[in-house]
Amino acid sequence: MYRLLLVDDEEIERKGMAELIPWNEYDVELIGTAQNGQEGLVLINAYRPDIVITDVKMPVMDGIEMIEKAQKMYRDISYIVLSGYGEYEYTSRAMEEGVKHYILKPSDEMKIAKVLQDVKAEIAAKRQKADEENKYKRTVHRLLPKAKEQIFRNILIDHANVKDEYMYFLDEMESTMHNYYMMAFRTEGGFNTIEQFSLGNIFHELMGEENVVLSTHIEDQMIFLLKEETRNIVKDMYDRAGEVYREIFTMELQAAISESGKIETAGEMYKRIQELFRMGEVENLSGLLSDDLFQNLNDGMPHILAYTQLKESKDFEEILFEMVIAFQKMDLLEYTLNQKMKMCEVMLKLMFHISPEENQNFLTSWTYMEYVVGQIVSEKKLGAKDEEEKRRRLILQAIYQNIQNPELNIQYLAKEVFFMNVDYFGRKFTKLFDMKFTDFLVDRRIKMSQQLMQFDIKLKTADLAELVGYAADGQYFYKAFKKVTGMTPAEYKESLV
Repeated sequence: MYRLLLVDDEEIERKGMAELIPWNEYDVELIGTAQNGQEGLVLINAYRPDIVITDVKMPVMDGIEMIEKAQKMYRDISYIVLSGYGEYEYTSRAMEEGVKHYILKPSDEMKIAKVLQDVKAEIAAKRQKADEENKYKRTVHRLLPKAKEQIFRNILIDHANVKDEYMYFLDEMESTMHNYYMMAFRTEGGFNTIEQFSLGNIFHELMGEENVVLSTHIEDQMIFLLKEETRNIVKDMYDRAGEVYREIFTMELQAAISESGKIETAGEMYKRIQELFRMGEVENLSGLLSDDLFQNLNDGMPHILAYTQLKESKDFEEILFEMVIAFQKMDLLEYTLNQKMKMCEVMLKLMFHISPEENQNFLTSWTYMEYVVGQIVSEKKLGAKDEEEKRRRLILQAIYQNIQNPELNIQYLAKEVFFMNVDYFGRKFTKLFDMKFTDFLVDRRIKMSQQLMQFDIKLKTADLAELVGYAADGQYFYKAFKKVTGMTPAEYKESLV
């Protein structure tokens, strides 16, 4: 049934159409009549008719003005204009308002019925189109979360094709204009469907729906793309999500967050997250992992790699020293060569964006450690500037390679390594390092022992002495340590507690 309003200032015409035409037979309900445009506008506002039949020339407010005002409020009403001969000005104005249907006065039932059929057909077509559009929108709305999740997963896994395949989707989201960061959760054993659903709801509620741009699940991880402005609250939200999740499933959540960037770099953010998780594994860290965590670890913490020193150092020996210490720590933990390589590979990617070359064979820890030092030095552009610096580095490498050897002395280096006269080598060493070889060796061995005690305070003095090149009885080590630090090894350990 179509709702219709009649507007005509001529009472005979108005009443005649209202009372004589059997509107119900045309599937039309007459909802009212008005004698001018102003009354018509009031009824339009009150009843929202589907069809308005109106005269164009009326007092108070003409039909065209009424149509113009009504269309500003309701765009879906269809109008049929009644016009007489000579009223072309009104007809022209009606056309400008988009009116397509006219009946020339005097009108009768046959004329009105014919135009009504056309108008009803148009309305029916509009309604069908609107229904189809609404149905499509409902379907899209229902499927959109799954579609977004799948697209996000594809972007992370196949990030090389982001621009080619997904740019339309990204543009529709207006995502290319903003910065985001990524957060991933994982737990021991991964997430089942219920756990995924629960964690998703918990995190969306805590962060706010408007701040979680995309989310998905890949293997054993739940991954969220978040707006950059939420970074200052994410640690607190992680803690709260962990508490709620622990109460429900009695499991701990580990998480990692990436650096910020445009959505096109989401694949790189995802790779960064995986590196953080691997670094957390080798360092046995839990909680919320981030680049800042690794870059800001200080020397007092029992970690393997001195991230800050390696990141900030501009000195070849400092890099070499820290890497030698790191490999000694890994020896204490009984790491295999493969485990050492895996840890260094993650460190190089995480801190220096270096991807180690594949298919290289390293037979010993030392050769691999030298390779890592070379990669860091190259990335930092710390190449030797002259021949003296090259000789200095060769000597340093020889010292640190043999630093655990109790037989290491200036005679050993001069004769066995560099095939040089001992006196000449001694003078050369003092010139290059501004101190005698013996003092240099003692200083580095004691510094190394301090680092190892910080790493494992339970190390026995005898074992520690051997690790840094002193006899197992520890006598010489004890004297050297106290001379350099002013404390005995035991006193130094006490200072660490």
